[in-house]
Amino acid sequence: MNPTLIWAFLISLALTWPGIYIFRRFVPRWGLVDVPNERSSHTRPVPRAGGVVFVVVVPIVALGWAWANGLRLDRGDWALLAGGWFVALVSLIDDWRGLSARTRLLAQAWAAGAVILFAGYVRGVAVEGLGLLHWGALGIPLTFIWIIGLTNAYNFMDGIDGLAAGQAVIAGAAAAWLANSFGASWLAIFTASLAGGALGFWLHNYPPARVFMGDVGSIWLGFTFAGFAVVYTQPEKPGMPIGVWVILLSPFILDAGLTLARRVLRGEPVWQAHRTHFYQRLVTFGWPHWWVMGLYLALAVVLAALSVVHFGLHRLSFLTLAVFGLTTFAAIVLLVWRIEFSAAQLAARGKGPATRDAHWQFVRRAGIYLLADAVIVAISYYAALLIRFSGGIPPLYYEAWRAGVWAIALVHLTVNAAFGIYSRIWRYASAPDALIVGEATLVSAAVLIGGEVLLEPVRTIPLTLIGLGAFFSMAGFTALRYRWRLFAEINRRWQAQPEGRRINTLIVGAGESGQALSWQLQNRRKGEQFRVVGFVDDDPAKIGMNLHGVRIVGGRDDIPRLVETQAVELIIFAITAISGQEFREMLAICQGTPAQIKIAPDVFEGLEAVAASPLVRDVTVEDLLGRSATEIDLAACRSLIAGRVVMVTGGAGSIGAELCRQIADLRPSLLVAVDVNETGLYDLDLEIDLPRAARRTASPFTPWIADTTDARQMRAVFEAHRPQIIFHAAAYKHVPLMEAFPCAALRVNTRGTFVVAELAREFGVERFVLVSTDKAVNPANVMGATKRLGELLMLAAGEASPTTRFTAVRFGNVLNSRGSVVPRFQRQIDAGGPLTVTHPEIDRYFMSLPEAVRLIVQAATLTQGGDLYMLDMGESIRITDLAERMIRLRGLRPGVDIAVEYTGLRPGEKLHEELISAFETRVSTAHPNIYRIVAGPDAPPRPSFAALRDFVESLGGEESPAELNRLWALIGCDLPPIGSHSPDGRQAAALDAPR
Repeated sequence: MNPTLIWAFLISLALTWPGIYIFRRFVPRWGLVDVPNERSSHTRPVPRAGGVVFVVVVPIVALGWAWANGLRLDRGDWALLAGGWFVALVSLIDDWRGLSARTRLLAQAWAAGAVILFAGYVRGVAVEGLGLLHWGALGIPLTFIWIIGLTNAYNFMDGIDGLAAGQAVIAGAAAAWLANSFGASWLAIFTASLAGGALGFWLHNYPPARVFMGDVGSIWLGFTFAGFAVVYTQPEKPGMPIGVWVILLSPFILDAGLTLARRVLRGEPVWQAHRTHFYQRLVTFGWPHWWVMGLYLALAVVLAALSVVHFGLHRLSFLTLAVFGLTTFAAIVLLVWRIEFSAAQLAARGKGPATRDAHWQFVRRAGIYLLADAVIVAISYYAALLIRFSGGIPPLYYEAWRAGVWAIALVHLTVNAAFGIYSRIWRYASAPDALIVGEATLVSAAVLIGGEVLLEPVRTIPLTLIGLGAFFSMAGFTALRYRWRLFAEINRRWQAQPEGRRINTLIVGAGESGQALSWQLQNRRKGEQFRVVGFVDDDPAKIGMNLHGVRIVGGRDDIPRLVETQAVELIIFAITAISGQEFREMLAICQGTPAQIKIAPDVFEGLEAVAASPLVRDVTVEDLLGRSATEIDLAACRSLIAGRVVMVTGGAGSIGAELCRQIADLRPSLLVAVDVNETGLYDLDLEIDLPRAARRTASPFTPWIADTTDARQMRAVFEAHRPQIIFHAAAYKHVPLMEAFPCAALRVNTRGTFVVAELAREFGVERFVLVSTDKAVNPANVMGATKRLGELLMLAAGEASPTTRFTAVRFGNVLNSRGSVVPRFQRQIDAGGPLTVTHPEIDRYFMSLPEAVRLIVQAATLTQGGDLYMLDMGESIRITDLAERMIRLRGLRPGVDIAVEYTGLRPGEKLHEELISAFETRVSTAHPNIYRIVAGPDAPPRPSFAALRDFVESLGGEESPAELNRLWALIGCDLPPIGSHSPDGRQAAALDAPR
């Protein structure tokens, strides 16, 4: 080994290791701190963006040694250096403040373009036996894809302590040795320095990690490796095959590539946080971190050694190298898949004989499919031989088929297993499942063709035979797996039509939900009573087309005519993505017909419904809000909650109880519900305990009767259970009552929040989430003022606490919660009216209870501490319109059958609620329905944590005008303090409040 390379390695190591140590000491002051998750072995928050140290050190050391040895860099080398520093700088900004995926990709594209402009592009690839395969102009986009793809693949794989840095050490050292043997002196010095710098970082990142690399390091590493593969394939450079980098980085390339392909095929977000890679799934299912890291790094060491033997010593064929790498990684994929299957069976059936029985059932089912697939492959390739040679197979090819059919079958079966074909339930297979079969067969054919090409000139079978045999195999695989669907369709067509009259049905919406509903009505036994006469859809391109044999007959304006001409008795809404305004307009059209109106449940509703739920249901008030389902990153929420002790204050309330229900499904180690409502906690305990007794899968649940304003009682809860995550939903929220009893609002909403927050700080709680309200914006009542004070407390506590992440989530009214207008209207309708509305123009923002709670939990995964979030509430709804539509949903007429009366605004009530103040701006987050609220420069000064503590400690047990005065002063509100509780004075103040 060249001594220059050893010195470059050692100097980078000597500078990076203490540099990272200094970085760890000072960077938390800048806010670059991250918290542990289920994939990391550290247990305390650690600094991130540590890669900035070796990003600076490595190039400087390499340039210094190049200058000392008289090496001169060309413009391609300088372009790669500049591009690497540019993407590193953008990634540092992303680590610090957060940037959109579009911005990051644009920066990477600029840097990749600079490399291509000044260094050139990969014009082809060398294949053993064929020489250089030229790509021509196609090489430019392929080079772009290579650079940006490998850059992000390396970033995606930076998700477990020590893995990315360890891979860089191994790849850098092997590349340095090979570059030296190829005569690429600058590349050898740089990669040796890179290996040393990465090792200096790895010593801090080895489990448990004490510093994170961050995007600044992983993006730079991926870009640099990819750029070297481009720069050193140019004719004027010493030859360094691109295959070197493919082999050295193949664990990352294969894992990231298969993970992204899996996400695309499943319709999952491609750029979401990395939680589904194979190595992370091993950790999630219980493998120790250092085992998983050691497995991948051991694979990287073996591949590095093989690449040195192949490219440097020329003593190993490329085919052997490729087969080893693919086979080894396929074994990891199968291992992950098998572990996940075992875990699923364990969760479903428990331990012991049931688990062994599940294993046996899997082996039996998979074994049958493996045997059948092997027979299909053998028959398919023999049939391909017959067709290729018109029935007269030459003896040479027949013997080749006999000798190699087992290898061909092995390739097909291995690829099928890697694509998860043997883990699917094919009785209910659909088009995406057939697509998986086709993709697996194409990959198998590509592997076989590649093997034949590499065996040139001793080719065993014609390439056309492989293509034809693969096509026949794919047809056989598909027919075998779709036999149930085929038999069921034949059986359905032979059966006679059911007797009796059928209900003429019109489906509104010819999208995914509409076609699924139509298929169920035509094929399921429960749907035999319905006769689908047509679809209605507003997309002009669909009108006149057929869907499952049913014609799309018009748009929404045609509904009255179709109901009359087709004798439609039932209209079913099957639209999952529609705004509330559009839904209400279409509902009004349908209500003008004599047909009955139903709605197809959304898939998320089906997840929460019982198994015997009907195909359609009645239209509800929740449907008036719109039909767009809110999706959350369930993996992120589960990683936050799973295995942790979670406490919910106000657990017996509407929001608190729903929080408990949803959190219980995320598998916390313990769920503690705190409330003073003994009956509510008892009912909640029964509700959560019953499904646990039936399924034995729900998380342990503990109700605790305690007053959040009593520090002694709450300390007992903390000492008994040591909660790690707290959702604080305990509050008084009824505006008129709190106007009459402001001392109660001050005690519960202010003192209670402070008591729980102080204990959270003392006991080192990881995250504290306050449930806030839109009434905290420009508050016009005591309740809103106390909730605004709670928001300010979260912001101040977030700045004062180094460990606990405090955050608040602000949103509007929740349908069917206690005190909501909807249950009151329903009771008034049941009583025959009238419906009482305070003002003709009053409006409110509404959200369903499950959706609000899902987003609260999602917001908890996003917070970095000291954050204020706002949920997207959609459009506001006039309470008068809501009342009239609820009357119509009962088949009654507003103003005729049920009267609507206006009673005047109540004390403290505002005509229009707001979600954001004039001095606040909203910033997008990773979730489209959650925004982070940022105060502008004109915002009133925020009180310090010490000032808030002094205020809370000064509160007395009696109502005091002085306390109310200090409350309004602390929140910086212009509304005059309220000294009396007269309804007239409160109403006037509310009407004069800023809107």
